[in-house]
Amino acid sequence: MDSMPLTILQIASSSQMTGESGHVLSLSRGLIERDHRVLIGCRSIKKGKPIDLMLQEAKQVEGAEVFPLGLVKGVSLRYDLADLGTLDRLCRSNPELRIIHAHRSKEHWLAVLLRRRYPYLRVIRTRHVTTRTRSHILNRWLYRQTDAVIATSNAIRDGLAASGILPAERISIIHGGIDAKRFHPGVSGESFRKELGVDMDTPLVVAVGHLDQVKGYGVLIRAFREIHRAFPTAHLVIVGEEIKVRQNDLLSLAADLEIADRVHSPGRREDIPEIMAASTVGAISSVGSEGNSRVALEFMATGKPVVSTTVGCLPDLIRDNETGILVAPGDCNALAQGILRILETPEMGMEFGRAGRHLVETAYTEEIAAKRVEEVYMGLP
Repeated sequence: MDSMPLTILQIASSSQMTGESGHVLSLSRGLIERDHRVLIGCRSIKKGKPIDLMLQEAKQVEGAEVFPLGLVKGVSLRYDLADLGTLDRLCRSNPELRIIHAHRSKEHWLAVLLRRRYPYLRVIRTRHVTTRTRSHILNRWLYRQTDAVIATSNAIRDGLAASGILPAERISIIHGGIDAKRFHPGVSGESFRKELGVDMDTPLVVAVGHLDQVKGYGVLIRAFREIHRAFPTAHLVIVGEEIKVRQNDLLSLAADLEIADRVHSPGRREDIPEIMAASTVGAISSVGSEGNSRVALEFMATGKPVVSTTVGCLPDLIRDNETGILVAPGDCNALAQGILRILETPEMGMEFGRAGRHLVETAYTEEIAAKRVEEVYMGLP
């Protein structure tokens, strides 16, 4: 493909701000900075009702052209035909559009069907989830019509290859990038610590991510009971929007374990860099999924050590005993011992933090991720 600036359509059918949707917006920013024109089609319908969370977030990407699509789950003649009509008009009004980048199955199908009318379009699919793709005839046809496939972790690449749909050598691995200018060691966490009522020397374990069973927060709270026994002044903060787990459920568990005054769940926050900067150690207790983990990279970019499970992409991003500590998912004791190692040897935590920042700067910025995806685009015929 020509190396001149491209017009690229990113389609995101996520209805929530997750690692996947953050990846789409981050990639769009990086591509725009590389002088490409980026259009973003966002999901605007959920359970028959309008939603605008992703639309509003996408509009914050400077230079992006954002428009709504239905992108409802499953097959819907009403919404799918409407979406194809919208995309058809988009192609006719933007004849320079050459690339459609799909991030979920719904938009993948729409992109491939649209190319039946516009054969010059190139379809790229990034797969963000570790769930194995079913190897039935429709999926095999779908991936045969796809010009390039990107996986956001080795685990996703291996699972997709194991399905038999396409060989591993046809799948590029490109991890997401993060804004290393927003997340950096110079950010102050003092204001958040004041909000909690703790001084700068108090051990503070922080977890960030939407409240869902897959995040393993019950495991983390039980692990924190062990940490509290060794460090009675320590606090645990779990930041995230309620999805499938309620804040009150987490706080009730903490009360049952007699650590309620040390566990905090402040809900969704916008001051994530400051909260991470306030932490002594970042904790990622996930027991499943983690196709993307912006949180791991953001902690490292902020110069913080990370204790994490070995789920999904996390072993790709966190270098064990170099930028953090990896433990088995669901193991309360291992998680507690990993965090305690850092709290008991703060100089090691500081060294992990410095190494993590260096790793992000050299491998995981938005600019680096966008350049790698751009190379995929440019390699297409």
